[in-house]
Amino acid sequence: MKLLLTKILLLVCLFGWSQEKEDEFFSSENIADASGAAEILNNGVYHIEFTGSSGFFQDINQYKELVEIQEKNSLFFKYTAPFDGSLSLEASVNSEFVQLAIFKNVTENVANDVLNGKAILLRSFKSTASHSIALSIITGMESQTPLELKKDETILLAFNTLKKGDRELTFNIKFELSEEMRNAERYKKIVDERKDSLTSFVLKIRDAETGFPVVADINIKGKKQSNLYAGSDLLFNVDKSQKLNIKCDAPGYFFNDKDIAIHPDSTNEILIEMRPISQGKTLKMDKIEFVKGTADLVPGAENTLNRVKDFLLLNSNLRIEVQGHVNNEGDDNVRTNRLSKRRARKVMNYFVQSGIKRKRLTYKGYGSKFPVYPKPKTAKEDQANRRVEIKIL
Repeated sequence: MKLLLTKILLLVCLFGWSQEKEDEFFSSENIADASGAAEILNNGVYHIEFTGSSGFFQDINQYKELVEIQEKNSLFFKYTAPFDGSLSLEASVNSEFVQLAIFKNVTENVANDVLNGKAILLRSFKSTASHSIALSIITGMESQTPLELKKDETILLAFNTLKKGDRELTFNIKFELSEEMRNAERYKKIVDERKDSLTSFVLKIRDAETGFPVVADINIKGKKQSNLYAGSDLLFNVDKSQKLNIKCDAPGYFFNDKDIAIHPDSTNEILIEMRPISQGKTLKMDKIEFVKGTADLVPGAENTLNRVKDFLLLNSNLRIEVQGHVNNEGDDNVRTNRLSKRRARKVMNYFVQSGIKRKRLTYKGYGSKFPVYPKPKTAKEDQANRRVEIKIL
């Protein structure tokens, strides 16, 4: 009887452990890990430096068919299809071979799908002899056909090379409409999502300096759904009050994210201005704030930091200065300057730990010299003065 009870307890423990293992969630913000993957939002050519390591996790160990890919020097990217289409790419590494595995999500978290061995392995390049690989209609030894994706499907691209140290990955990614969707009206620059005669809204993306239209990748998230578009003007219906999170990205511009509450009887035009990237320009990050008197980030700041991380990764030619600021809470200039410097260093270290090269980053504390609100009257205005900003060098 004791032996039987022991076996039952052992089975229960093993079952419980396996369930816990199945639901395990992995997290790292480093771009050498799947969970730190940078999100690609635009077609284009990217030049990205490998971190020189495999990150904190061996992300693809669950896949026996990838045994030839031993993570030594890795980079991870994720891409969500904005419509039904075809993905092609060319990738190469200077003076070194390159490997690649492409996974498709089965849940909303493709990185965790990979780490738990649940993601669908779509393609793999496992050779240790080629400096370049491709998804192209012209196939060869190190080339495979383009990848067909459905709208909202997310893929994870895991690049790897076996030699550590500084290596630069160059890849050209292009996503095009599928043949049957090539002439669809909804994918023109003006995107009309109206379905009936309900209250209509128009979202306009404009250059902040010239007022000219900007064709951007637009990600709109509501309470129950998320939609991706590409255009300068988006028309849509609203039948009830709701909150929207809108993310806009366009080549040559800083990203712009907004949280907007809309309802049927509110103004029917939403304007989002995109600021061109140029030397000396400053990116203000309203949601990166700090606890009073400390260099501790307030909850939620990591979301904005990760957006900036992806922006820096996909604009690898940029060098920046992280600028720290404090609220004017006294006359001790030494103390305030020291605190602002600690805040700037905190953010810079976050980027370095996430895989951005240290040589691209500097930091400086400005004390309370440049407040958003010179004479703050509310706690919210006090908090807004405790911030960091990014300056293009």
